[in-house]
Amino acid sequence: MFLSGVLLSGVLLSGVLLSGVLLSGVLTFGIIQLVPYGRAHSNPPVTGEPKWPTPETRQLMVDSCFACHSNEVESARQQSNSS
Repeated sequence: MFLSGVLLSGVLLSGVLLSGVLLSGVLTFGIIQLVPYGRAHSNPPVTGEPKWPTPETRQLMVDSCFACHSNEVESARQQSNSS
């Protein structure tokens, strides 16, 4: 009887500790999300451009991808942070 009580209390204690660790991890992760890191960075200077196979390929990239994937224009994320 005594042994089963010790084992049962050990299982309960380990379950409480595990849930406490998990809860503190989730809370820490949530608090970290509130820290505004990396929003004040500006775009680095443009140092070069790849060799495009055709002018149409470059124009396709400019039209569809440069808004987020280049240093030449302000990205959507930066625009949303400035307001």
